[in-house]
Amino acid sequence: MKKLSALLLAVLTALLFSGCGAAKPEKSDKLNVVCTIFPIYDWTREIAGDSADITLLLKNSTDMHSYQPTADDFIKIASADVLIYVGGESDKWVKEACERSPSKSRTQINLIDLLGTKAITEEHEEEHHGEHTEEYDEHIWLSLENAAELTMNISKELGKMDYKNRNIYKENADLYIENLNKLDKEYKNAAETAKIKTLIFADRFPFAYLLRDYGISYTAAFPGCSAETEASFEIVTSLAKTADETGARYIFTTESPQPLVAETVINNTENKNQKILMLDSMQSVTEKRIEGGETYISIAENNLKQLKKGLDNDGNAS
Repeated sequence: MKKLSALLLAVLTALLFSGCGAAKPEKSDKLNVVCTIFPIYDWTREIAGDSADITLLLKNSTDMHSYQPTADDFIKIASADVLIYVGGESDKWVKEACERSPSKSRTQINLIDLLGTKAITEEHEEEHHGEHTEEYDEHIWLSLENAAELTMNISKELGKMDYKNRNIYKENADLYIENLNKLDKEYKNAAETAKIKTLIFADRFPFAYLLRDYGISYTAAFPGCSAETEASFEIVTSLAKTADETGARYIFTTESPQPLVAETVINNTENKNQKILMLDSMQSVTEKRIEGGETYISIAENNLKQLKKGLDNDGNAS
């Protein structure tokens, strides 16, 4: 569990309650919405348009699993009308921050709570104890079905907080959900016509929600966003054997790959000629990419192109 340091908590308390040393964000008439990660931010700005001020906390390649909030982040949260976050283990600091900056008017939207039984659980082994614990898989945004459902729920919550703009939020959300559903159909078609039924990830595996939606099986070097970086001999040989048995021409990695693992797997196959494809988990989208026009949908579209290559198992990877 990620906890805030005693020093940071002391600084936070001083900033929030004494008003010393911190410049408070200017208050506008618009709804002030703070989103922790890029996918949530992108959904929300599509819903809100110009009717609300949307702030993204995690940027500049910051991964949610290693994120350490700053005092400025806490000030943003303290002044928010709405705070939207994933709600998994990596967001334990959010609850602590909200407890330190109580606000009767702020709405907190925990997306894993909204998903309920649709949230996937994964097992973890506790260090030093050898005990297994169950946590929710946090990568809920990688499912287009989840994205559509959560977009609808976010629009409803914004409408409750900002009643005069509720119709704008609903109309924008409806249009966006149409685009999500259209892309979802393209993914389904790719899965239905697939020549390969099992994908090989020589990396961490944050795509459980994505592949579950389309009935695609997988085998991976590491679960979820494991901190492991070195694959054992058994893992490498198992992945290589799967590649040989399925005739897979492609090995997958994430946007922050462990390249040596993929290369080692390929070198242990019979043909040693597989190519590497990358799927973007959207966990570390930079401000530069956002300013350049990248969106949740554009990244999902590129992921589909890569996924099609792996599922079709022919052609040349670019």
